[in-house]
Amino acid sequence: MVAPNVWVEEVESGEFRGSLQVGIAEGQGSVSVPLVGVAHKIEISHAVLDFGIAFVNYNEYFRLLVKNQGATVIPITVSTAAPFSIASESSFTLTSGQSKEVLVRIHPTATGSISGTVRFTSSSASFEMTARARAMTYEEYAEAMLGIFNSLTNIGYYGMAFAWDSAGTRSSRRAVLLAGFQNLDQSQVEHWLTMTESWESAPDPEQQEVDPRLQEAMDLLNSIDPLVLGGWLQELANAMTDNRFDEVYSNLLSQGLANLERVLLLILNSQSQQDARDFLVVLITPLQPFLNQPQPPLPSPQQIGKMWALSLEILAYMASTYPPWEAAEKASEFASKFFDNWLQAYKTIGMYIGIDEANRFTDKLEYIAKHIMRHYSALPKALGVPIPYQCGPGCQLMQGLSGLAQYGGIGPRQAKLTYGSVDILHNVIQPGNSNDPFDRPWTLIGIVGSTGAPFDPSVHENFFLVERITGLERNITVVARGDHCSVCTSYGEIINWIRDALYVLNQQVAATAPLPGLIQDRGIVIYVFTNPYAIGTDQALQAIESYVNQLPEAVKASTAILIVRRMPNGTVQYKCIGKGCGMYTPEELKKMACKQATGRSACAAEPWSQPSQSPTTPENQEQPTDGIMIEEPDWDETEPIDPDVLPEPRCPVCN
Repeated sequence: MVAPNVWVEEVESGEFRGSLQVGIAEGQGSVSVPLVGVAHKIEISHAVLDFGIAFVNYNEYFRLLVKNQGATVIPITVSTAAPFSIASESSFTLTSGQSKEVLVRIHPTATGSISGTVRFTSSSASFEMTARARAMTYEEYAEAMLGIFNSLTNIGYYGMAFAWDSAGTRSSRRAVLLAGFQNLDQSQVEHWLTMTESWESAPDPEQQEVDPRLQEAMDLLNSIDPLVLGGWLQELANAMTDNRFDEVYSNLLSQGLANLERVLLLILNSQSQQDARDFLVVLITPLQPFLNQPQPPLPSPQQIGKMWALSLEILAYMASTYPPWEAAEKASEFASKFFDNWLQAYKTIGMYIGIDEANRFTDKLEYIAKHIMRHYSALPKALGVPIPYQCGPGCQLMQGLSGLAQYGGIGPRQAKLTYGSVDILHNVIQPGNSNDPFDRPWTLIGIVGSTGAPFDPSVHENFFLVERITGLERNITVVARGDHCSVCTSYGEIINWIRDALYVLNQQVAATAPLPGLIQDRGIVIYVFTNPYAIGTDQALQAIESYVNQLPEAVKASTAILIVRRMPNGTVQYKCIGKGCGMYTPEELKKMACKQATGRSACAAEPWSQPSQSPTTPENQEQPTDGIMIEEPDWDETEPIDPDVLPEPRCPVCN
């Protein structure tokens, strides 16, 4: 026979007809055979399945879209072989114009290049696609990525790398694009990945049941747009000036003010609309001078509305502290004071640090206040019977927070201390890994003055945040303070601050073992420079070291002061001063520094990079010229913790 001639009448899809003509050798004739069949037309979204990098022992997925572009009905079966598999339905039928997503999975078990095929079969016809991947362990991937990144920075380019963690599918992983660093290492990558993680709420042992009536008031307040609320306040304040309050009030009721009226009735536990109206007049009256004659820098109406709503939430919260006949008067007085303290702090921070920072301060102050209301009872816990007219743990925390806000409105130095302290307090109450005591929210013990009472600027020279890290064999009590100074050597208060901080710490730690046989908490003082561009922090560190070096031996043996600073590149540096640092492992010190500075216990952190000078002795000591005064310590040696019960120092970053 000779080669056959085939003729087919072409069609795009559907049935086709034609003939097959076969010639017989040596001219003996030919045979013509008719042909019939069906032509299909499908479109696949990718020509090649390229998974890119796939982590060993984890699943990766590739999505293909298969579409029927013809006029026929097409039955399709999809198949492949390990380490590839079909994760979606493998057999299906497509009508004309219909499409189907095919999910192909790879699960590599060893490193190296992987190739294979994915076969699409319809009746007796089939089509194969190439599938490929590069399998790596996460450690190999990180090493390769960082090598390329740092090679680019070494030749003068900005390195850029896309990093993801090794847990779960790629679609659900935490991921971050890193660019512009001088260099990167694994700990920094993990830090930035951790920063992108969705925080999970952790249970708090102090969590309380909220009165349903007050909870309704708080929920209703949160449903009101702060911008709208701020506008209402402005209109009502102007109306009071023009003696048109009742008229404007009635008009606003139909525009949503009725919800605010309901909030006030819930707080007052009243059914009288006149009670709500009269109470609103009392609350707005102190705001008139500000709302009618504002002075820059000004909070936006949205910020005003947000903080005024928060003040009403505090009012509802504090009302449960007092007996009914005093609740409205006492709670409203406190809430008005809280709002006024915030307003003055906002204006001062906006003037000396910046409006953006004032707005961030407002957001963090609101977060802290709501944390206190959620997790700490306003009532005292005395013999299991609440005493309505005494201030409980949450009430004392709120008083301290109000004092802190008041302090921030006094002047530029106070504004920077308040801003830095609110910043680190916001960090330590952030939710995190509930399995890590250093990462989950720390328990707030107090926002206290130098005597240990709730902070009041008219009474106390210094203030401190007292926190506790629980869930350890020995809990850790922390006395902390933040500082957003820009020039951090131009003040002479650092020695007084250390003296007061050590006193408060000793007072707090001693209170954790009131009965014989109980183990006291470990204790540490933490000071954080929150401004990444601060100058003079090395000199401040030297002053602290010099002061600690002069302390009596009994005090020095139990002293642990962790100094932390943020750097412009996002890293955190820290150093622990004092022989008491030996109570902590290097990892614990790093976690505490990270939590205070970033809100998570995992971060890109390292020991303080510029070693300070050796502390001077009394014989060769020279007075510094940068404004920090080194004074003889004023300390009662009977106060510190007994150094005999402390383990030997084992911290490589301590003196």
